[in-house]
Amino acid sequence: MNNYCIFWLSISFLYLVHQETMGPSSICLVALLSLLIPAHSAPDPTLDTHWQLWVKTHQKSYKDGEEERARRTIWEETLKFITVHNLEYSLGLHTYEVGMNHLGDMTGEEVAATMTGYTDSGDSLDNVVHVPKEILEALPPASKDWRTKGCVTPVRSQGSCGSCYAFGAVGALECQWKRKTGRLVTFSPQELVDCSYTVGNNGCKGGGSNASFTYMKKYGVMEESAYPYTGKEAQCKKEKPSNVGVVKQFYRLPTGNEVLLKKAVGTVGPVYVAIDSSRQGFRMYKSGVYYDPYCTTKVDHAVLVVGYGTDNGKDYWLVKNSWGVGYGDKGYIKMARNRGNNCAIASHAVYPTV
Repeated sequence: MNNYCIFWLSISFLYLVHQETMGPSSICLVALLSLLIPAHSAPDPTLDTHWQLWVKTHQKSYKDGEEERARRTIWEETLKFITVHNLEYSLGLHTYEVGMNHLGDMTGEEVAATMTGYTDSGDSLDNVVHVPKEILEALPPASKDWRTKGCVTPVRSQGSCGSCYAFGAVGALECQWKRKTGRLVTFSPQELVDCSYTVGNNGCKGGGSNASFTYMKKYGVMEESAYPYTGKEAQCKKEKPSNVGVVKQFYRLPTGNEVLLKKAVGTVGPVYVAIDSSRQGFRMYKSGVYYDPYCTTKVDHAVLVVGYGTDNGKDYWLVKNSWGVGYGDKGYIKMARNRGNNCAIASHAVYPTV
């Protein structure tokens, strides 16, 4: 009997045992399931068509057969994770579903090394102006989605460059610029990648909020059309046109305060935050409200909170990622709100004004 026969028999057995109630024996079986799925290196031939379709859909290419076999092994392990997780979801053990996406043939270490990039160097310094009194006293609405106000630009992909900090920063500026001028402008994360070394960022090797907003306050930032994104470090284009976006001031919210984060998002606009994105459930998220009790306070990825609400009784933050529209729900993820600052979502929150 091959590994996948054992795997699917295990899945079927667990489902039959579950029936209509979730008893302790079922929970034990879920924990035991991973032991019934042995590691393997040989590709499962029954998945050949699915693999080829996935490779074609996501336009994957590999240098040789050895690399393809290695990538397929990772992909098959990801597929098993998805199957088990979604079964557990059907048993009420999770608040969100996962699904295969373009990251399916990458390890968590690879994603962290090439598709995150938040570093908090300097982000806790006292040279950042803290939240003003009007935010402290604000009465935010019960729910908010700045996309409905025409205040959020389309989801983009940072590619294999640790530039999440740049996408989060320009995203926060874009809505403020729209509210001030009436024009939704896509600003250039590439400029921050190439030019903000002088204030503390490090190109495709990462950066933070303090350096990013300091740069846009001091120099402004060009529109995407004038400085297109390439996903690679290049020499800074120092000559700027007159129509640049400039940050007037930026404010850091108290660490871990989800109440004030709601007030800022609800009344001012999208807020730049940093999160722990290291969990596989985050990478493969598809729908529902993402909550992971094993998520840590060690943040590695900058994203943009563009709203909040409640879904089937579960409070969430509406988060815009920079991993393309193939990630999550068309590029977005609903992350748990009011659940102990899960994934440290309110620990490094900053918003600009113009």
